[in-house]
Amino acid sequence: WFVYIETMPMYYNQANNTRWLFIKKSLNGSIQTPEANILFLGESRVNAAVDFNQIPGSYSFASGGSSPIEMYYILKKYTDYYENPDTVFLSISPRFLSEVFAFYPYAVRNNLFSFADIKEITKELNKTDTTLGKHPIFRFALYKFNYIKYYQSDVMQNNVFGAKKENDRLINEMKGLKGGRVHPGLQDSCSDLNYETHYSHFLAAPILDTYLYKICTLCK
Repeated sequence: WFVYIETMPMYYNQANNTRWLFIKKSLNGSIQTPEANILFLGESRVNAAVDFNQIPGSYSFASGGSSPIEMYYILKKYTDYYENPDTVFLSISPRFLSEVFAFYPYAVRNNLFSFADIKEITKELNKTDTTLGKHPIFRFALYKFNYIKYYQSDVMQNNVFGAKKENDRLINEMKGLKGGRVHPGLQDSCSDLNYETHYSHFLAAPILDTYLYKICTLCK
């Protein structure tokens, strides 16, 4: 099962992992993206709100649960491979300035980050910042080597038969949407739209604040 999953990801995946696999392949040129003058970075709210086909020269790398860490490395890897865009549109909700969601199960697991990237990220952590949990390099290694625990949600949500056809359909849909993704059941909204209403106060996590600044610096 492990070998099957690792060697044929297009024959086994759920929609969120297919999204991050698409991002990874787009950033390394395996899936060629059109030239973009306007690049969109953000979470599901961007994809729920914007029709990128109505914006000439635009392309989206927004993905559900993205924090400034994922957005920074997406932008950095994009500009390493493609021409710099004229404009970067950035959307970050308060939630993802205070916690991570997609970092380990989607971005790390689908190889968005290299080991050098993770070392760079951990160097930016201060001793009291637990945003990435305890021992982030060890946790990173577990996800990279696909410790079986992290497949459990996929096993429950997936059907191997027909997966290749469904993943091809999702990727072709994202190409047609200029990188965007229609979230199943969320065409008119996005998940946890009122999530922040539960906050008694807002305080940005230091590592996420740092990477927001790094995005802005990269855009200069």
